Amino acid sequence: MKLFFHHFERTHYVAFSPASARDTGGVVTMWCRKHFASNSSFDAEVIIPGRILRTAVSFRDASTTKTIIHYNVHNHNLSANDRHLLSTSLRHATDLCKAAPDTTSIVLIGDVNFLSAGESALTLDTTFTRREQTAPSFWTKTLALFTELELPGHNHYNATSNCTSSINKAFIYAPSWIFTILNFTGRCLDDPTKLHNSKISDHAPISVSIEFLKPLAKGNQPLPNHLFKNPKYREFHDNLVRAA
Repeated sequence: MKLFFHHFERTHYVAFSPASARDTGGVVTMWCRKHFASNSSFDAEVIIPGRILRTAVSFRDASTTKTIIHYNVHNHNLSANDRHLLSTSLRHATDLCKAAPDTTSIVLIGDVNFLSAGESALTLDTTFTRREQTAPSFWTKTLALFTELELPGHNHYNATSNCTSSINKAFIYAPSWIFTILNFTGRCLDDPTKLHNSKISDHAPISVSIEFLKPLAKGNQPLPNHLFKNPKYREFHDNLVRAA
Protein backbone atom coordinates (compact mmCIF):
# COMPACT_ATOMS: atom_id res chain seq x y z
CA MET A 1 0.00 0.00 0.00
CA LYS A 2 2.90 2.34 0.65
CA LEU A 3 3.93 1.92 -2.98
CA PHE A 4 0.35 2.67 -4.09
CA PHE A 5 0.21 5.95 -2.12
CA HIS A 6 3.76 6.95 -3.02
CA HIS A 7 2.46 9.15 -5.86
CA PHE A 8 0.44 11.26 -3.41
CA GLU A 9 3.17 11.84 -0.83
CA ARG A 10 4.61 14.86 -2.65
CA THR A 11 1.30 16.73 -2.41
CA HIS A 12 -0.31 15.07 0.62
CA TYR A 13 0.53 13.72 4.01
CA VAL A 14 -0.72 10.13 3.87
CA ALA A 15 -1.50 7.77 6.75
CA PHE A 16 -3.19 4.41 6.34
CA SER A 17 -3.99 1.16 8.08
CA PRO A 18 -5.16 -1.80 5.96
CA ALA A 19 -7.74 -4.29 7.18
CA SER A 20 -6.63 -7.88 7.74
CA ALA A 21 -9.68 -9.26 5.90
CA ARG A 22 -9.50 -8.97 2.12
CA ASP A 23 -13.23 -8.32 1.78
CA THR A 24 -13.22 -5.34 4.17
CA GLY A 25 -11.77 -1.92 3.51
CA GLY A 26 -9.20 -0.34 5.81
CA VAL A 27 -8.73 3.37 6.56
CA VAL A 28 -6.71 6.04 4.76
CA THR A 29 -6.30 9.70 5.77
CA MET A 30 -4.78 12.22 3.38
CA TRP A 31 -3.99 15.86 4.20
CA CYS A 32 -3.28 18.27 1.35
CA ARG A 33 0.07 19.88 2.16
CA LYS A 34 -0.68 23.15 0.33
CA HIS A 35 -3.22 24.06 3.03
CA PHE A 36 -0.60 23.86 5.78
CA ALA A 37 2.64 25.68 6.46
CA SER A 38 5.84 23.73 5.92
CA ASN A 39 6.46 23.54 9.68
CA SER A 40 3.09 21.88 10.37
CA SER A 41 3.30 18.48 12.06
CA PHE A 42 1.29 15.34 11.27
CA ASP A 43 1.29 12.65 13.92
CA ALA A 44 -0.60 9.48 12.93
CA GLU A 45 -1.46 6.66 15.32
CA VAL A 46 -3.26 3.42 14.53
CA ILE A 47 -5.74 2.88 17.36
CA ILE A 48 -7.28 -0.27 15.88
CA PRO A 49 -5.65 -1.80 12.78
CA GLY A 50 -7.82 -1.32 9.71
CA ARG A 51 -10.56 0.34 11.75
CA ILE A 52 -9.53 3.49 13.65
CA LEU A 53 -6.77 5.86 12.57
CA ARG A 54 -5.98 8.96 14.64
CA THR A 55 -4.04 11.89 13.18
CA ALA A 56 -3.06 14.98 15.18
CA VAL A 57 -2.26 17.96 12.97
CA SER A 58 -0.59 20.98 14.58
CA PHE A 59 -0.08 24.23 12.68
CA ARG A 60 0.60 27.92 13.32
CA ASP A 61 -2.27 30.37 12.95
CA ALA A 62 -0.94 33.90 13.43
CA SER A 63 0.95 33.62 16.72
CA THR A 64 -0.96 30.59 18.02
CA THR A 65 -0.39 26.88 17.55
CA LYS A 66 -3.63 25.06 16.81
CA THR A 67 -4.31 21.34 16.75
CA ILE A 68 -6.92 19.26 14.94
CA ILE A 69 -7.26 15.70 16.22
CA HIS A 70 -8.80 13.66 13.42
CA TYR A 71 -10.31 10.19 13.82
CA ASN A 72 -10.90 8.14 10.67
CA VAL A 73 -13.43 5.44 11.65
CA HIS A 74 -14.64 2.23 10.08
CA ASN A 75 -17.04 0.83 12.67
CA HIS A 76 -17.11 -2.83 11.69
CA ASN A 77 -16.83 -5.81 14.06
CA LEU A 78 -15.19 -3.84 16.87
CA SER A 79 -14.47 -6.03 19.88
CA ALA A 80 -14.91 -5.00 23.51
CA ASN A 81 -11.16 -4.36 23.69
CA ASP A 82 -11.31 -2.28 20.49
CA ARG A 83 -14.06 -0.13 21.99
CA HIS A 84 -12.00 0.29 25.17
CA LEU A 85 -8.98 1.44 23.14
CA LEU A 86 -11.11 3.95 21.24
CA SER A 87 -12.74 5.26 24.43
CA THR A 88 -9.34 5.73 26.07
CA SER A 89 -7.97 7.58 23.04
CA LEU A 90 -11.03 9.84 22.76
CA ARG A 91 -10.99 10.57 26.49
CA HIS A 92 -7.37 11.69 26.20
CA ALA A 93 -8.24 13.85 23.17
CA THR A 94 -11.24 15.50 24.85
CA ASP A 95 -9.08 16.27 27.90
CA LEU A 96 -6.69 18.13 25.58
CA CYS A 97 -9.63 20.06 24.13
CA LYS A 98 -10.94 20.99 27.56
CA ALA A 99 -7.50 22.25 28.56
CA ALA A 100 -7.18 24.42 25.43
CA PRO A 101 -10.70 24.85 23.97
CA ASP A 102 -9.82 27.74 21.68
CA THR A 103 -6.88 25.98 20.00
CA THR A 104 -7.78 22.27 19.98
CA SER A 105 -10.68 20.43 18.36
CA ILE A 106 -11.63 16.88 17.41
CA VAL A 107 -13.15 15.72 14.13
CA LEU A 108 -14.46 12.16 13.90
CA ILE A 109 -15.54 11.04 10.45
CA GLY A 110 -16.11 7.80 8.58
CA ASP A 111 -18.33 4.77 8.15
CA VAL A 112 -19.97 4.54 11.59
CA ASN A 113 -22.51 1.90 10.45
CA PHE A 114 -25.52 3.25 12.33
CA LEU A 115 -28.32 5.76 11.89
CA SER A 116 -28.67 8.79 14.12
CA ALA A 117 -31.80 9.38 16.20
CA GLY A 118 -34.70 10.41 13.96
CA GLU A 119 -33.12 9.03 10.79
CA SER A 120 -34.45 6.15 8.70
CA ALA A 121 -33.34 4.17 5.69
CA LEU A 122 -35.09 4.57 2.33
CA THR A 123 -36.55 1.28 1.20
CA LEU A 124 -36.38 0.82 -2.56
CA ASP A 125 -38.28 -2.50 -2.37
CA THR A 126 -41.69 -2.17 -0.69
CA THR A 127 -41.90 -5.94 -0.11
CA PHE A 128 -38.93 -5.92 2.24
CA THR A 129 -39.43 -5.36 5.96
CA ARG A 130 -36.76 -2.93 7.06
CA ARG A 131 -34.98 -3.12 10.39
CA GLU A 132 -33.40 0.10 11.57
CA GLN A 133 -29.86 0.05 12.92
CA THR A 134 -29.66 2.90 15.39
CA ALA A 135 -26.55 3.85 17.33
CA PRO A 136 -25.49 1.22 19.91
CA SER A 137 -25.23 2.44 23.48
CA PHE A 138 -21.41 2.55 23.22
CA TRP A 139 -21.54 5.12 20.42
CA THR A 140 -24.40 7.06 22.00
CA LYS A 141 -22.30 7.49 25.15
CA THR A 142 -19.01 8.04 23.31
CA LEU A 143 -20.41 10.77 21.05
CA ALA A 144 -22.68 12.40 23.64
CA LEU A 145 -20.58 15.59 23.73
CA PHE A 146 -19.96 15.67 19.98
CA THR A 147 -22.02 17.60 17.45
CA GLU A 148 -23.02 15.76 14.28
CA LEU A 149 -22.56 17.74 11.07
CA GLU A 150 -25.44 17.55 8.61
CA LEU A 151 -24.71 15.61 5.41
CA PRO A 152 -27.75 15.87 3.10
CA GLY A 153 -28.57 12.82 1.00
CA HIS A 154 -28.07 9.10 1.51
CA ASN A 155 -24.52 7.83 1.11
CA HIS A 156 -24.81 4.05 1.52
CA TYR A 157 -26.63 1.32 -0.38
CA ASN A 158 -27.45 -2.03 1.24
CA ALA A 159 -27.96 -4.58 -1.54
CA THR A 160 -29.35 -7.21 0.86
CA SER A 161 -32.23 -5.02 2.05
CA ASN A 162 -32.33 -2.82 -1.08
CA CYS A 163 -32.16 0.30 1.10
CA THR A 164 -30.20 3.52 1.07
CA SER A 165 -29.20 5.33 4.26
CA SER A 166 -26.70 7.75 5.78
CA ILE A 167 -24.12 5.80 7.77
CA ASN A 168 -21.08 7.81 6.65
CA LYS A 169 -21.05 10.58 9.25
CA ALA A 170 -18.99 13.45 10.62
CA PHE A 171 -18.85 14.70 14.21
CA ILE A 172 -16.96 17.54 15.84
CA TYR A 173 -15.94 18.17 19.44
CA ALA A 174 -15.43 21.86 20.18
CA PRO A 175 -16.82 24.51 22.55
CA SER A 176 -20.37 25.60 21.71
CA TRP A 177 -19.34 29.18 20.96
CA ILE A 178 -17.09 28.04 18.12
CA PHE A 179 -20.14 27.04 16.09
CA THR A 180 -21.27 30.68 15.95
CA ILE A 181 -18.18 31.69 13.97
CA LEU A 182 -17.84 28.66 11.70
CA ASN A 183 -19.58 27.67 8.50
CA PHE A 184 -20.21 23.98 7.84
CA THR A 185 -20.99 22.50 4.45
CA GLY A 186 -21.58 18.81 3.89
CA ARG A 187 -22.77 16.83 0.90
CA CYS A 188 -22.82 13.42 -0.71
CA LEU A 189 -20.76 13.41 -3.90
CA ASP A 190 -22.45 10.57 -5.79
CA ASP A 191 -25.31 8.08 -5.83
CA PRO A 192 -24.40 4.98 -3.76
CA THR A 193 -26.82 2.83 -5.78
CA LYS A 194 -25.11 3.82 -9.03
CA LEU A 195 -21.67 3.18 -7.56
CA HIS A 196 -22.78 -0.26 -6.35
CA ASN A 197 -24.21 -1.17 -9.75
CA SER A 198 -20.89 -0.12 -11.29
CA LYS A 199 -19.12 -2.50 -8.87
CA ILE A 200 -17.11 0.36 -7.34
CA SER A 201 -18.47 0.55 -3.79
CA ASP A 202 -21.70 0.49 -1.82
CA HIS A 203 -20.59 3.74 -0.15
CA ALA A 204 -20.65 7.15 -1.83
CA PRO A 205 -17.93 9.66 -0.92
CA ILE A 206 -18.92 12.56 1.29
CA SER A 207 -17.50 16.06 1.47
CA VAL A 208 -17.27 18.13 4.65
CA SER A 209 -16.04 21.72 4.64
CA ILE A 210 -15.39 23.70 7.84
CA GLU A 211 -14.32 27.32 7.60
CA PHE A 212 -14.50 30.55 9.55
CA LEU A 213 -17.35 32.88 8.65
CA LYS A 214 -16.31 35.93 6.69
CA PRO A 215 -16.59 39.13 8.77
CA LEU A 216 -19.71 41.20 8.10
CA ALA A 217 -19.31 44.73 6.80
CA LYS A 218 -19.66 47.26 9.60
CA GLY A 219 -23.00 48.50 8.26
CA ASN A 220 -24.43 44.96 8.28
CA GLN A 221 -23.36 44.00 11.79
CA PRO A 222 -26.08 43.63 14.47
CA LEU A 223 -26.49 46.31 17.10
CA PRO A 224 -24.88 45.61 20.48
CA ASN A 225 -27.30 44.29 23.13
CA HIS A 226 -26.71 47.20 25.49
CA LEU A 227 -28.34 49.57 22.97
CA PHE A 228 -31.60 47.61 23.09
CA LYS A 229 -31.65 47.87 26.87
CA ASN A 230 -31.23 51.62 26.86
CA PRO A 231 -34.54 53.48 27.62
CA LYS A 232 -33.77 55.88 24.78
CA TYR A 233 -33.97 52.95 22.32
CA ARG A 234 -37.60 52.34 23.32
CA GLU A 235 -38.37 56.01 22.74
CA PHE A 236 -36.74 56.10 19.30
CA HIS A 237 -38.34 52.76 18.37
CA ASP A 238 -41.86 53.91 19.32
CA ASN A 239 -41.42 57.20 17.45
CA LEU A 240 -40.30 55.32 14.36
CA VAL A 241 -43.28 52.96 14.53
CA ARG A 242 -45.71 55.86 14.87
CA ALA A 243 -44.10 57.65 11.93
CA ALA A 244 -44.49 54.54 9.78
